[in-house]
Order: sequence, then structure tokens, then C-alpha cells
Amino acid sequence: MESHAFASLAHVRILLLPMGSIQQPMFEKFAAEVKAFDDVRLGDIPADQKDERGVCNLAIAFRLTFICILISARFMPNPLSTGHLHLSFPSHPPPPTHSSLSLFRPSHFPLGVIGIGVCSQTDTLSSMLAQFNASLLELFPAGSLFPLANNCFIFEDSDGVTNINLGDNIPGLVVIPSMMGNKKLYIGTLLADLCSHILGEFGRVVCVPYFVYPSHLIRC
Repeated sequence: MESHAFASLAHVRILLLPMGSIQQPMFEKFAAEVKAFDDVRLGDIPADQKDERGVCNLAIAFRLTFICILISARFMPNPLSTGHLHLSFPSHPPPPTHSSLSLFRPSHFPLGVIGIGVCSQTDTLSSMLAQFNASLLELFPAGSLFPLANNCFIFEDSDGVTNINLGDNIPGLVVIPSMMGNKKLYIGTLLADLCSHILGEFGRVVCVPYFVYPSHLIRC
């Protein structure tokens, strides 16, 4: 994303990372399919799927939890909303020296991360997911405020031979078949779901300052 892009500070930044043995030309090819979505309709973003009933039970003992639920709900779009959530896809993470600014300048940080890999004879789904999780810990140490959500997209290359069962279901990773007729629609749905998780986590970001104050100063 160019620094002078219109409303750049309001874009949801999603970092794209190469996974497994994917070559740069192949990464650019599949990354372009994701970057083709420069916005997501608010009406297409599904409601956050967190178990609020369990969280509400905790709210009886912890008022801060209840506050976070209320704040989080404010960020979720109405199903009848007609606006758009604008996206940008940087390929480089922010420098570690900027980590102290994450709470004050969130526009400088990726709110989501997508790993991009390709099915191959040498990589397995579990190994690519393990590499993706290791990369996240390396780029964003434990305790980092961002990213708020992540997922790993594994594309099937129609020209290659793979040892991957496309029916495998591994949380945090999704396989995108090459012969899928509605691939663009499917990728758009995956992005909308990722955006839903990001918006659902905004309540946690807003609640962070509450924890530095004594509880008797907090009012629901």
C-alpha cells in the first residue's frame, strides 16, 4: 500500500507471508488472487462466533469482561450495512522497534496475517501450519497486541504433483483447490471471515487501557 493512498490510515492491513517451499513467482501469483480484494462489503462480514454465553458468566465476577463484550459488539457491522471495509496487503512486517507504538498507532501494524503456501510433494499441511505459527511468534513475540487474527491459505497448483489430501481439515489452515469453479467467491468469503475475527478482537484492544486503572474507577 502506498503511503499516500486515500484513507490509508483507515485500511485494514493484512500481512501476506510465504509458507513452505513456495517459490517467489508462485507466491506472487497466489498473493495476487488475495490482493484482488481491496475491500469487503460490511454486509458480507459474518457475526463474531465467540461463545458470549460463557464470557457473560465470567462477567458476573469480572466486570471488565462485561465491558469488553459491550465494546466488541460496537465494532461488528449490521447485516444490512451497505458500506465497505477497505483492505491493504503489505508484504513486510513493521520493524521490532515500533512495537511500543502498537496501542497508539495501530494503522502502522497488520491487524491480520495470511500465510500463503502451495501443495507440494515435500510439504505437508501440518508442517506448513507449524512453520506459519513459528513465523508468527518470530515476527510478533508473545504478548504482542497485533495481529488480531490469522489464517493460512494453501493453494493447489494444477501443474504440480502433491501428497496432500484435500479433504484434510486442520484448524487455522484452509486448502484452496485449483479446479474450484468459484475460487474468487471462496477467497472473498475467507477474507470476510478473517475480517469478522479482526473486528471481534477490537474489544480486547480497547479494553487494554482499562487494566492499568484500579477497578473502583471503572463504571459499566
